[in-house]
Amino acid sequence: MKQLLMVALLLAAILIPAYWYYTHHVVKSGPLQGITVELVEGEVVRGTDEGVRYVVSPGDTLPSGSVVQTGESSRVSLSIPDGGRVDLAEQSELAIRQIFDDAVSFELRSGQVEATVKHFNKRRVDFVFSGNPSKVKVADGKAVLVADGTGAFDVGVESGSDVAIVGPDGEEEPVPAGEHKAVRRDGTVALSGAIPRSVLLKVDWPDEGIHRARSVEVKGSVSPGSTVMVEGKPVKTDPDGRFRSRVELREGTNKITVEARGLGGTAVQESPEIKVDTRPPRVEASTDDIWK
Repeated sequence: MKQLLMVALLLAAILIPAYWYYTHHVVKSGPLQGITVELVEGEVVRGTDEGVRYVVSPGDTLPSGSVVQTGESSRVSLSIPDGGRVDLAEQSELAIRQIFDDAVSFELRSGQVEATVKHFNKRRVDFVFSGNPSKVKVADGKAVLVADGTGAFDVGVESGSDVAIVGPDGEEEPVPAGEHKAVRRDGTVALSGAIPRSVLLKVDWPDEGIHRARSVEVKGSVSPGSTVMVEGKPVKTDPDGRFRSRVELREGTNKITVEARGLGGTAVQESPEIKVDTRPPRVEASTDDIWK
């Protein structure tokens, strides 16, 4: 028994350093030519900032500079050699900025993305957001990120030990597993805590009664980083998640729908009935007293 133990220890002493040397000096994570499209659901479009557009198919290689867009009910999964996987949700836009030996940099312009990176991968995944001085680093873990299209974002970590918000000075603020941080477009943290199970959506609906105008203003608030759609059209939010939108109405009875998407999923609210009557009031004249 002692002899077997000695043999096992001797083999370990030989193999472990050999494996380390092989992985660090023989097998190198050389420069990538692009990111591989693994799965596609629905129609996904790849474009460039110059305006050229292509339909994405499984097996395609996307070089740096590519912009991937998903529509309603479409999704795409991207595989990064030695760097994990990135899943882009519906109605989202993601740009591949730069591909390095040790990292791949994406820009999440709007929508939602899920990044999975294991600690033994050789490449981490970084996400930047247009106009925001902070970025997100995913080196070990499963993280979900949402961006509102104006620079604000929210990052939640489902598992892992090395996901952090990196400030412009390079200082890292870790995001522990099971928690999230919502970040304003100026890089400051607006909300933090346990990953929400639902999306915050508050709407101030127009007053009840008959409206004489063909349009009304809808306003409300969401968590920073969440996206908002009023009657199917994207609406921008301010740094604190407040939004307002003017909605055109038709004569008669109307209902308005507001949808918000964030880390907690999707929230939809529908207005009470809004009645519009722009007809001028009836004027009734009486001739009974004319001849008196």
